[in-house]
Amino acid sequence: MVSQQLFNKIFKSVDDTNDIPSFTKNVTEKHPYFGLAHFYSLKYSATEDSTYNIIAAKTALFFTSIFF
Repeated sequence: MVSQQLFNKIFKSVDDTNDIPSFTKNVTEKHPYFGLAHFYSLKYSATEDSTYNIIAAKTALFFTSIFF
């Protein structure tokens, strides 16, 4: 719930939830260093998508793991 509220506050121009994956893909292409956009791109992409692993690898570059 909090994640969705944060998404709505940052990206005010998305009205249709079906359009979120393509919207976040466009944002990450225009702003490749915007880590939160990569996070939401991964969150809203389907695990069956052929580019899911690529999106996950790019997103991992922006967030550190406490387990390392």
